[in-house]
Amino acid sequence: MATSELPLGLQLKMLQQRETKATTSWKKRESKNKPVEASTKRPVGGFVKPPLNNQHKKGFDPRFEALCGKYEKHHFRESYGFLNDLVDDEEKQLENRIKSTKDPEELEALERELSRLRKLHHRVLKETKNFKKDSKLRQVNGKQIFISQRKAKEESLKEKYESLKKEGKLKEFIEKRRKRQASKDRRLLPFRRRTKVPSK
Repeated sequence: MATSELPLGLQLKMLQQRETKATTSWKKRESKNKPVEASTKRPVGGFVKPPLNNQHKKGFDPRFEALCGKYEKHHFRESYGFLNDLVDDEEKQLENRIKSTKDPEELEALERELSRLRKLHHRVLKETKNFKKDSKLRQVNGKQIFISQRKAKEESLKEKYESLKKEGKLKEFIEKRRKRQASKDRRLLPFRRRTKVPSK
């Protein structure tokens, strides 16, 4: 029996049942990362909602965001200079904890963290010093100077040697460096088997 031959009341009832079935045929997702399953019979609206799992705000790093302008290290350091003070406070706290700690494992971990912070602090100071030096050079000449990496490395080595010479640690440093280089060279040499020298 065709649906057109059925009474009008029954046809309407069947149509309503079909519509409710189509609207309530949403299946629950097994995982939040899987897409939502919906019936194909349900009409799609003009406005499409964004995916449900991307509702939260994403964090961003202002250094790499185009809207925040071009990233310039020295400006960034000036803007977030207060972080250096926080690092100094953290260093002091670590020093106090090292004095009061008796557990050897914890002491070792704290000392490692303190040395990491000191190295970081030293590197930042060195970079700012180099930047100031470069900017002075630029001001003197009236035009921008671009130093090659090789020249910059040579300059930093000269400064390092001079500071070590003043402290009287230059010989020790050169000896350590020579030993390190010798061990590297030894590693690069092809492996030779040790054979017994025949006795006469």
